[in-house]
Amino acid sequence: MNMEHREKRRAALVAAASSDLRNGGAASSMLARVGNSVGLARSSVYEYFGSSGDLLAEVAVREFGEWAREVRAAVDSADPGWPQLHAYISRTLTMVGEGKHDIAVALEKVDFTDAQRAKFRDLHIELTKPLLQSLVFLEVPYPETHATMIQGIIDGATRQIGRGADAAQLSVIACELIMNGLSTIHVP
Repeated sequence: MNMEHREKRRAALVAAASSDLRNGGAASSMLARVGNSVGLARSSVYEYFGSSGDLLAEVAVREFGEWAREVRAAVDSADPGWPQLHAYISRTLTMVGEGKHDIAVALEKVDFTDAQRAKFRDLHIELTKPLLQSLVFLEVPYPETHATMIQGIIDGATRQIGRGADAAQLSVIACELIMNGLSTIHVP
């Protein structure tokens, strides 16, 4: 089998796994279901991924990449400073409302290797770079600390959206809370 065909089949397996997770599939029987959906026996899936954890790690890496591209595009299309910060917050929460965070929730239950978890941490750091860059541009004191705290607010809003709260409304609330709070910071 040539490399191009192999890569297409590998991509099809990842796409099928993503779809399966979005539709509530459990990671425990992932390889059989995903293999079946692309016309491969479970044993053939092992030619592409050594375990369901390896397949799900690839799903996570690709989802992180897509998420980061969407956030980066929103931030890059905004003016520097407050507009970019607003774009970061609102695009992130809009994507959560669109269900794009559902895979992350499903993947929380997977027992990844230490190396895979380290890669995810690196990807998350890369994902939050636009937030940090906005804070540096705005000359917010201790930008790393503030970025972490802002991410906490975003994470709280994400949980609320997961429980059924309106993403657009929470985006407005989070933006107001963060931007008003930042504008009043006086660090001794």
